[in-house]
Amino acid sequence: MKTKLMILLAMLLLFLAITGCSSVSDGQNKDVAENSTSPEIADQTPIPAEESNSNEADSNSESNDNASENNPKEEATEKPELVLGSLKKIVSDGCSCSAENPADRSKNSDELNLLFITELGGDPPAYLNVNGKDTKFELVKRGNRSNAVNSKTPYEDVYEADGMTAKIKYVYRKSACPQSEECEASEYGVTITLIKDKQIVKKNVDGICGC
Repeated sequence: MKTKLMILLAMLLLFLAITGCSSVSDGQNKDVAENSTSPEIADQTPIPAEESNSNEADSNSESNDNASENNPKEEATEKPELVLGSLKKIVSDGCSCSAENPADRSKNSDELNLLFITELGGDPPAYLNVNGKDTKFELVKRGNRSNAVNSKTPYEDVYEADGMTAKIKYVYRKSACPQSEECEASEYGVTITLIKDKQIVKKNVDGICGC
């Protein structure tokens, strides 16, 4: 009888020992599982909107600066000054009207420095030296001339060439050779007005018309 009790007691102790070990093992496995299924939370702190916009603005500003450095604006080129000079070659085979500025004459020289010349009769062209080049101007408007030789009434002829307009205004002064009956020339006060775009050059010079 005692032997049976001892056997039962031994079996009970063995059962309790087995059960306790299983419980401890389950607890450890649970802790391991919880630890393995609990990932670390990443730092996902959002960037403030103001800071983000500021960074974008700085980036755009740098891009614009680089673009302006690589593509500088071209400076506007200035138009050449309009210059009325003396003719290099005198073109006239007969009676004509011409004009010169006595101040432009070379010292110790009687050579005429003509600024303008055109033949008389019909609708002939006129020649002026513009920016160092002798230029042919076509007559587009003929002024009203008085029948009186010594009329003080001014008249104006208008010429055009290469986008330029030349206005030649005549005012009678006197006969160029009053002592000669064969002379048919008169002296005039002449105003030459040269226009191109917004540039205007005007000169008051001495003129003579005749043969």
